Amino acid sequence: MARLVPVVWAFALLQGCAMFDHSEPPVAGPSAFVADSATGGGRHGGTFFILTQVDGAAPKWDSLRASHAASSGQGVNMRLVPYGRPVPAGHRRLKLYAIHDYAAPIQSLLGSGTAGPVEGVVEVDLREGERYRINGALDRFHAEVWIEEDATGLVVGEKIVKQADDPEWVKVRATASFTCCNLHYDDDWIGDSNWTSLPMIPAGSRVVVKDAGPDRARVLIEGRKMRIGFDNDVGKRAFGEFLAKVVVRDDPKATVAGYAPAVQKAIRAGKVAVGMTKEQAIFSLGYPRMDATPSTDASRWTYGTDENHAFALVWGADSRVQQIDAAPDVASQVETKLSEP
Repeated sequence: MARLVPVVWAFALLQGCAMFDHSEPPVAGPSAFVADSATGGGRHGGTFFILTQVDGAAPKWDSLRASHAASSGQGVNMRLVPYGRPVPAGHRRLKLYAIHDYAAPIQSLLGSGTAGPVEGVVEVDLREGERYRINGALDRFHAEVWIEEDATGLVVGEKIVKQADDPEWVKVRATASFTCCNLHYDDDWIGDSNWTSLPMIPAGSRVVVKDAGPDRARVLIEGRKMRIGFDNDVGKRAFGEFLAKVVVRDDPKATVAGYAPAVQKAIRAGKVAVGMTKEQAIFSLGYPRMDATPSTDASRWTYGTDENHAFALVWGADSRVQQIDAAPDVASQVETKLSEP
């Protein structure tokens, strides 16, 4: 399936606005750059994913406040203003916030029909010189916000998720199953390619299968309407097998919690390391592509970061990852090292 436009616009596309020019206090030492995101605008308001605190201190500006300032005197017309700021590199506690908001207060009182707002704190390691953005999703079923690498879209740290109170989801979630492993999605689509460069749904997310056809199914994942299906020519009869692997009755988080801390960290980040077992690799990367790896008994499993960049796990006689066969730029995205067994 062709990759779609991201949910949140790139800053250069946000109504042609220039960067809102308000100075932040200077950052002493090495820094990264963290940008807010927004989508929408006009009379229907905008959806904002913003950084509100760095190690407990609030930045001077964010995209929501800048947009309100720019929309002053515009009536109900919300003018979206992109905003970003330098942040000290290293280990940081970041408070993220997602909301759908309007230019006029009366519009906010009427409500947006989304599940937001949602906010929370994530702990991340920001690399010097790297650019990041706050991203997320808000709809009637689900609210989530996260930080990701600007260039690759890889999620950094944990997602912050707020459970929606939509009656349909409340009714069915008690009987929900779970995602087998980390799954990657493009808009509402989860394919068997499971490209690691896409945003990630963590292993153990609650899922309900609404209906299934010969090569795809409609599901609710943590209340969000999504589709699961084949990107590749595997054969329609194999879809039932694939769906049964992806949607499981037992929550994998209980198993993951029993692993060494370094393995747990790798799985949460969606990365793989030499020495991982097959079960651990599946939790982290999902199942290999069925068209390229028909059986998990194979000594080589094929994955991809996107449609043009493949990598493979090579298994040793002990059924642990012996080698990660990947170009250097791909390996840097998917590989990590275990500091302990």
